[in-house]
Amino acid sequence: MISIIHICKKYNIILIEDAAHAYGIKYKNKLIGTFGISCGISTQANKLINSGEGGFILTNNDNIMSYCIVASGCYENYYKKHEVLCPKFIEKYLKNTPNFSLRMSNITGALILPQIMDIENRIKKINNNYDVLKKTLKSKYIEVLTQLDLIRPVYDSIQIRFLNITNEQLNNILYEVNHKFKLQYFLSDGNARFYKNWKFMKNSKCFHETEKNLYNVVDMRIHIDTSVSEIELFGKIITNSIINNV
Repeated sequence: MISIIHICKKYNIILIEDAAHAYGIKYKNKLIGTFGISCGISTQANKLINSGEGGFILTNNDNIMSYCIVASGCYENYYKKHEVLCPKFIEKYLKNTPNFSLRMSNITGALILPQIMDIENRIKKINNNYDVLKKTLKSKYIEVLTQLDLIRPVYDSIQIRFLNITNEQLNNILYEVNHKFKLQYFLSDGNARFYKNWKFMKNSKCFHETEKNLYNVVDMRIHIDTSVSEIELFGKIITNSIINNV
């Protein structure tokens, strides 16, 4: 993060953080999402705060806030519903900003608010689930990728590198495990986060080090409402599948 900030300052680049999964995480005791001029977070079903669909743009920049309030669908006088959070000069954006009608419903807001109030407890619970799963995944064929000591993590997912196994063995493991729950290989054709699947990028063949680092790495979501016994079962299923196929 420090390197990214340095590059942005050097080349006069505006930093906007994609913090979809990252809110609640701290780097050197500073919250992710507060390093840039603004950030986006998600409250989709598999996130720390779950409203089914939805999310937020967070910023302390009045111009960005004004634009986003109007663009979300606060045309005419609807922006006044934001009350004290509404920037004073928002009216200059009213007739110059398209309305994308992305307003959050009252039901969604009602789902989100109590989860925000309880966010630290939710972080503790989801990190405990991660610790339980990590302890269950004891195998010489598994490396659990961990965060640096400078980071207060929020583990809504776990990344696992399989060691000393072939592609065929990995595919067999994934086939077995995915009958029970979702374990996703980063380099698969169906993974939206694998850069070679980004057909909109002309230079998608350039990231050789990225592909090397993602080799045999899989990703699994850890849901806030998953019980400890279910987490332990997930770990046993993965380790048993390794025993069956290696």
